[in-house]
Amino acid sequence: MDSDKVKYSLVLQSFGNEKEYRRAVFCILSHASFNEGHCDKTILFTDNPDYFRSYLKGMEIRYILLTPEKIKAMRGKINFLHRMKIVIIEEAFSMTKEKLLYVDSDCYFMSSPAVLMDQISPNVSGMHVREYPFKN
Repeated sequence: MDSDKVKYSLVLQSFGNEKEYRRAVFCILSHASFNEGHCDKTILFTDNPDYFRSYLKGMEIRYILLTPEKIKAMRGKINFLHRMKIVIIEEAFSMTKEKLLYVDSDCYFMSSPAVLMDQISPNVSGMHVREYPFKN
């Protein structure tokens, strides 16, 4: 593998039910089909690592167990589901020095994200959709 290739870790969460698990499996497998050595590992936050092990056998997956207590703490005092994403991204940053590609479990890949990841730097981040401009 070339040393000049961008390196990153894929990060996602999947919990709650089999429909969500299947989405995450598809996401991870679609990503793997385009990975050309850029992504060193996948970090999967889940309440059911055993579900994924048979589908993702032989893949470099780091499972982070989401217990009911951890989910509750991640959601905070107002039980805000989307707060979990921020907490997961923060925790993932503490696990690696590589760039992170956080995706929702219903994401799937139609090409390699390496070109996009090559543009990410300490001064440049990205989102798939610019929902509205940030203004003072």
